[in-house]
Amino acid sequence: MSAPAVYRYFPSRDALVAHLVTLSYQQLVAAMSQAVEGSRRAPRARLRQLVAAYRDWALRYRRRYGMLFGEQAGDLPGDATEETPLDQAMALLIDLLTAVQGTPPTDGGSGDRTLDGQLRQWARSQQRPDTPPRAARAAILIWSRVHGIVSLELTGVFDNRPLEAQRLIDSEIDNAVRSLEPEGS
Repeated sequence: MSAPAVYRYFPSRDALVAHLVTLSYQQLVAAMSQAVEGSRRAPRARLRQLVAAYRDWALRYRRRYGMLFGEQAGDLPGDATEETPLDQAMALLIDLLTAVQGTPPTDGGSGDRTLDGQLRQWARSQQRPDTPPRAARAAILIWSRVHGIVSLELTGVFDNRPLEAQRLIDSEIDNAVRSLEPEGS
């Protein structure tokens, strides 16, 4: 197909990029969903499967990952109030963390009322209004830390160094899961 022929299907370059971004998010979420779908493993093991699928997809589709999480944040599909495929992936993560945490008698939160309010508001925006602040915080921490490690891995920061990205990721998951435990446990 010639370059001008693309415009028979898309009215502009921005429309083409928006389509590619949406398609890539859908593929990432599908990979993550398939990793845990039908699994009978414990929630903590499914959490590791979910995160491993995220990393595997990023390593396999480096350019798509770069397109999704690079500087072109303006290319995100839809408006900010519309649910995106990334929200679906985050919902999977929240649900697994909530299952790991179980139902504590009280969720003491972070000790920061403002942050706890923001976490509750964020969880509602993810269609998970009953998510305890600790689980919401753990979800954000896992996503941001795994994203950071994977991004560093993709740029070669760990090349020729005695660091294994997967071990760093496992450590971050363990830390986030420990943060779900009630204080004093």
